[in-house]
Amino acid sequence: MKQQQPGTERLIKCAARSDDRARPALLMRFYDRLARMAAVRLNRRLAPRGDAADVVQEALLEASQNLSEYLHERPLPFHAWLRQDVGQRISKLHRHHLGPQRRSVRLEVAWSGNLPGESTIVLANRLVGHQSIPS
Repeated sequence: MKQQQPGTERLIKCAARSDDRARPALLMRFYDRLARMAAVRLNRRLAPRGDAADVVQEALLEASQNLSEYLHERPLPFHAWLRQDVGQRISKLHRHHLGPQRRSVRLEVAWSGNLPGESTIVLANRLVGHQSIPS
């Protein structure tokens, strides 16, 4: 198993003693690595609905709320504990937005952003669905 970054264990011990500076430092210590992991694993089709930074921020928010429990039990190395949550969030996003029961992101059309020269009718035609099912 890979060893933790130098200083992580010291931050964990300080956070366990309720050091107000150690807790945020501990959580933010792995932000860049988690963001890279999420960016690689997150399906590009989900980009209009959120990005890797959103996933990591939500994971770190939940981790901050559960940090005391982690510090008491320490079920995994700290980085692995954070990675596990980020991975689960990505899987959940994929199931929710790309699963067969949901509206497919393949039906979404990228907007070019060239509105000023277009007429209202052209814009309305883009917004109105032409299928018999809700979209």
